[in-house]
Amino acid sequence: MENDLLKIFSDVKLYVIISSDLIKKPFEEVLHDVIEGGADVIQLREKMMSDAEFLTIAHKARKATAQSKTIFIVNDRAEIARQADADGLHIGQSDIDINTARKILGYNKIIGVSTHHISQARKAQQSGANYVGVGPVFPTATKGYEPSVGWIIYNR
Repeated sequence: MENDLLKIFSDVKLYVIISSDLIKKPFEEVLHDVIEGGADVIQLREKMMSDAEFLTIAHKARKATAQSKTIFIVNDRAEIARQADADGLHIGQSDIDINTARKILGYNKIIGVSTHHISQARKAQQSGANYVGVGPVFPTATKGYEPSVGWIIYNR
C-alpha cells in the first residue's frame, strides 16, 4: 500500500492535534495559525461534538489543509473522515478496528492507532496501521486511564 500520501507522511516532523474544547481562539484562527506555524499533519479531535458539527468543521479543515498541502487526520469517526475526504483516521483502543476503518475509508488512506503498551503497538503494526501514537508520556487531565508510560517505552 505505497502511495504518495504515505511517502509524505513518513517525513512528518510536526503533528498537531486540535480539539475545540481546548482552544481559546476561534477554530478557523487556530487552524490558520497551526498551518502557518509549519504543521505537517493536523488531527481534528472532537470527542463531544455532534456528527453534524464535526462534519462542518472537518470540511473547513479539509479545505484549508488541501490548500496548504498539510495532511489532515480525523480522530475516531471514520464516516466523518470519509465524508470530509480526510487523508486518514486516528483510532484508539476502544474504537473501530483497522480492517473496518480500511473498508470505510479505502486502502489508500492513513490509519493511526493510539497505544499504551508495546504489545498494543506491535498488534497495531501487524494489523496494518501506518503509524502508532504511544503514550501518554506524562500524566494528562484529558485522559482518564492508566498511568503515563514515561520515556522508557521509546527505548523498546
